[in-house]
Amino acid sequence: MIIGVAGKSCSGKNYVVSYLEQEKHWQSIDVDEVGHDVIDQAASEVSRAFGSDVILPDGKVDRKAVGRIAFSDPAKLHALERIVHPKMVEKVIATVSECTSDVVIINAAILHRMKLDRLCNAVIFVKCPFSVRWHRAYLRNGTSKDSYIRRCMSQRDINSRCFCPGIPVYVVDNGNNCNKMHRQINRICDKLFRSRETEVKHG
Repeated sequence: MIIGVAGKSCSGKNYVVSYLEQEKHWQSIDVDEVGHDVIDQAASEVSRAFGSDVILPDGKVDRKAVGRIAFSDPAKLHALERIVHPKMVEKVIATVSECTSDVVIINAAILHRMKLDRLCNAVIFVKCPFSVRWHRAYLRNGTSKDSYIRRCMSQRDINSRCFCPGIPVYVVDNGNNCNKMHRQINRICDKLFRSRETEVKHG
């Protein structure tokens, strides 16, 4: 079984994934980390699209510099996605095939935009208020409110209804109450496995 975990920036996706790894012993694929590898492999293409200033002396891509440009210009964001998304999807598919746990988690904010939701048997969507998300971004990276708003504008298409039709979507409401989140996640896992058992019986 493949489960996608999606949600807007700083919504708590990593926390949900970490809980599932620790409590269920499922393996996960962090698509952001996949992107970090892929973007360096595509440094020459990134340089042509964003300029040589975004390439560091060691030949790697300055991801923060690219991010500042991409999240302030939709055309540049689309250009970046055209460069890296196909390579990222290939690597995710290859990594899924190498996983050994019964359930594999694909952790990706833009799961639907990369069409990775089509690989999933279900999606867990993590919902969180804007004020909480921005506060986390500020504490983690010192992100200004204006900068965070620009990032959120680039994620306007991320919601619990954006996924491929027919894929069950379960919403986790992350209001900073860990115990409440754990109960929600456990209920979702119970539903997923009841549904799976039903499919096997009627298969």
